[in-house]
Amino acid sequence: MFTYKDHAVQTHDLLKVNPECLLDEATARGDAVPRWAEECVRQVSFAVVRRDLRRETCLPIGIRGYERSQRWATSCSRQALLHVIAPSQLLEVSADPSRVGEVPALQSLQILKTLWRDFDRPWGPGGSVGFELATGSRVANAESDLDIVIRAAKPITIEEAQFRCAQAKNLPAIVDIRVETPECGFSMKEYAREDRKEILLRTPNGPVLGSDPWHEQADMLNVANSFERAGN
Repeated sequence: MFTYKDHAVQTHDLLKVNPECLLDEATARGDAVPRWAEECVRQVSFAVVRRDLRRETCLPIGIRGYERSQRWATSCSRQALLHVIAPSQLLEVSADPSRVGEVPALQSLQILKTLWRDFDRPWGPGGSVGFELATGSRVANAESDLDIVIRAAKPITIEEAQFRCAQAKNLPAIVDIRVETPECGFSMKEYAREDRKEILLRTPNGPVLGSDPWHEQADMLNVANSFERAGN
């Protein structure tokens, strides 16, 4: 597990980084740094934790650019980290009122904070809304979905998932709810379906199918191996 100042850094966390240190590390590894990525690192100095295999001294991160297609996958050490922000911490950040009025995803977050005030799981915004709240950069737009990240160390019942999905319907923006367990991530909407048998589980080794995101580590490995054999 990668920790920073006693904080277990997890997928979807936002990181304030030291631009020079991060870029020097990339250069030392021989990574090709896109010009836009270098500009964004120097100007915004924030990255998001990716879902990937990680080591004790190296953390997989992604740098977002000015356009949707601009994403740079890289990694950083503890030496390049300055601060870690979990999605749940962003619930305490107030958006600019003028932005709330023009960005439906920000409006939806305001509504959801009221609807989910009794929700006792750590949760908060990810994606463009989370990035904007953390950095102040106006990256969300009128077409942006509201990405929500829920940390669920213990299982969520189907009934609870259905209830939370129902609360998130018919808001000004589409709400995409991602649940993160200690093993994997998955779509709450897919998990909440009555007719589901298996769902897509996003793991550090890649996507696999499974029915229980909390107790199927061995099964996920078996499915991953079957995918590899099918591809040969």
